[in-house]
Amino acid sequence: MRATKPCMGRLVATAALAGACAAHGCEPRASEGAAVAGTAATGGGPRAEGDLPAPPREGEGFTKAPAAVVPGIPPPPPPLSADAPTVALPVPGRAAAVVAAPIGATERKPVLVATHGRDDVPEQLCDTWRGIIGSRGFVLCPRGVPSRSRSGAFTYTSPEALGDEIDDALSALRARWPDHVDEGPVVYSGFSLGSFQGVRVVTRAPERTPRVILIEGGHDPWTDDLIETFADGGGQRVLFVTGQAVNAQRAKLVARELSEAGIATRVVHAEDAGHVYTGEVRDNLASSFDWVVEGDDRWSR
Repeated sequence: MRATKPCMGRLVATAALAGACAAHGCEPRASEGAAVAGTAATGGGPRAEGDLPAPPREGEGFTKAPAAVVPGIPPPPPPLSADAPTVALPVPGRAAAVVAAPIGATERKPVLVATHGRDDVPEQLCDTWRGIIGSRGFVLCPRGVPSRSRSGAFTYTSPEALGDEIDDALSALRARWPDHVDEGPVVYSGFSLGSFQGVRVVTRAPERTPRVILIEGGHDPWTDDLIETFADGGGQRVLFVTGQAVNAQRAKLVARELSEAGIATRVVHAEDAGHVYTGEVRDNLASSFDWVVEGDDRWSR
C-alpha cells in the first residue's frame, strides 16, 4: 500500500487561519480548533468534508478590505452635503449669497452664476435655476446691496461692483466646497438689471464667462467694441430669452451683430409672457440650456 502524502494546501490554509486569528486577537471556534489540531495529529492526511474549518464570519476578527486606491489617481471626494438644496453662502464683507448645491455629488461640478433684477431678492431665481439644471452643477446667486426704494430688496449698483461681488462669491463657494467646485469657466445668467450690467461683467474676462444667458434685457449695452472684446477674448455663446416683444426685437438686432463676429447666438421669445423669468420664459430657459452648454462636457454629467 502507498503511503498517503500530506495535503499541503489544506495544511497551509488552516495554519493561515490560525495565524490570522492570533494577529487579530480572535478565538477560533471549536470546530476550527479541532480542524487545526486534527491536521497536525494526522500529518495533514485526508479528512471528511464535514471536518473542514468553516470560513470566519464578518465581525469575528476580520474586517472588509478597504477600497483599492489606484496610484497617481486621487480618491473621489465624499458625497457633497448641505443643510438644504438651497442655502445661504456667507461672503466676507458682503451680504450672503444664495447657492443651490448638487447634493450627493462625488466629483467636481461647474457653476452657473444667476443675477437678479432691480429691487429683487436672489432666493426665487436660485430656486428656478435649480429646477432647470438639477444636480448638473452649482447655482450661485449674488445678493447685491440693500435697495433704497424697497425694504427687504436688493440691487446691484454698477457692473464693476457686480463683477467684484461675483469674484468674492466664487471664492467663498470654492472655500466652502473645495473638492466639489470646478475651477473652470462659469455660465453667466442675468435677469433684467442683471442682464444689462452683465454685458460688461462678461466682457471684462470673456475666457471666464464664455457662455451667457440674458433674460429680458442685455441687448442695448453691446457696443462694437464690447462685441469685439467678447469674441476675441474667448466668448462662445449668447442666449437671449424674452417675454416682451420690444425686448425680442432689440435682441434680434444685436444677435445678428454677435453672429457676424463669430459668436453663436439664439433668441427665444415667449409671446406676451411679460417681464418675468417664470412660466413660459422659464420653460424656454430649460429647453435652451443644453444649447448654451453644448460642447462643455462638464455639464453632461
